[in-house]
Amino acid sequence: MQEQQKIVRLHSGSRSYSVYTRESTVRQEAAQPKRVLQPVKTREERIREERRKRWERNVRKHAIEREVRSRFDKANRWSRVEMAAISAVMVVMLAACSFLLYQQAAATGMLRTNSSLEAKYVTLVRDNNALSGMIETEIDYQAIYDYAVNTLGMKYPDKSQIVYYQKQDNGSVYQLDEIPQKSE
Repeated sequence: MQEQQKIVRLHSGSRSYSVYTRESTVRQEAAQPKRVLQPVKTREERIREERRKRWERNVRKHAIEREVRSRFDKANRWSRVEMAAISAVMVVMLAACSFLLYQQAAATGMLRTNSSLEAKYVTLVRDNNALSGMIETEIDYQAIYDYAVNTLGMKYPDKSQIVYYQKQDNGSVYQLDEIPQKSE
């Protein structure tokens, strides 16, 4: 079957509307399309119509916004397991921070105590040196030597009176018996 092709020519005032079909070599003029007249709307009806259309647009717009917001909230909503995990991590982090702050406070306290003890130590060493110097100046070593040699009859030992022994590992010496004589 042959394809039909329509050629449209418009008629308005000085122009004409014509529809031609291309089935044969003869052109036939088609009937003019009928105009459909629409009733004239009053101003109030046009305003009402415009408001209704605006309201429908707003309703559609808000429905789309609600849908987008709802999908966004669902996508960003955390499950109970995620919330529990995040809460547990936060509690652990809070405990770790508290522990570190406590340790830092304890270390600061120890440093302060150490500083005060060092100051006390320096004071005690200074006092001890001063007292040792005073004691050294008051002792007359020559008088002690003269008293020991002249009055008590003491003298330095000779080599035959010196006995050597092996010291023990614990660093202290206890004399339980008499010192053994040198075995030759």
